[in-house]
This record gives sequence, C-alpha cells and structure tokens, in this order.
Amino acid sequence: MATPDRRRAAQRAGPSGDHRRGREPLDRAAGDHPPTVIYSSGTTRCPKGVLREPVAPDRLDEAVRLFLEYFAVAPGGRTLIPAPFHHASPSRHAVLALAAGLDITLMPRFDAEEFLG
Repeated sequence: MATPDRRRAAQRAGPSGDHRRGREPLDRAAGDHPPTVIYSSGTTRCPKGVLREPVAPDRLDEAVRLFLEYFAVAPGGRTLIPAPFHHASPSRHAVLALAAGLDITLMPRFDAEEFLG
C-alpha cells in the first residue's frame, strides 16, 4: 500500500508527461517479438503503461501447447476475447492465440447474452 507521502507525490506529478521525457517513439519496427503494453492504476490510481516482455522465442512452443491444453482448444480452432487488450489476461490470450494460429473473435463490448448465446 502506498504511504501518504507517496500518494501526495503521485498526485502532484499527475499526468504531466514527465515519464515520457527522453523516450522518443520508435522510428523502426519493434522486431519479430515486440513487447506488449498493459495498463495499470497500481497504488497511485494514476493510469500508466507497463511494458510486458514477449514470451521468449525458445519458450513459445511450450507456452502455446499449455495454452491450447488449458483452454481445450484444438490448433486451428477459434477463441473469443470479450475484454479489452489493455488488460493483462486478454492481451496474453490474444498473443498466444495468434501464435497458435487460432481464429479470434473480439467483442467490441461485453454483452452477457451475446457471450452465452
């Protein structure tokens, strides 16, 4: 839990953009295995991006195998992602589904009846 001093410091800092200073946008492709960004409010309640490294290439096959087994999906099958990519779980689900060659359906907004229908 953030201490009162840390909370005040975070509130003073606010969304000023100081965190971007010295970090210019990429001027080239990120490569074959780019990282993803998820968003967290953490302990400060100020939204911030968290860089999430990709699954290491030497572990990707095993990660895909475990993903397919856990979700009981056959290679070449289909999956539904009913939540936004800026959350950790849907983001990783999409990365592994793409690596497994699955057909992905994205729900623009979660609707329980549509999801269960």
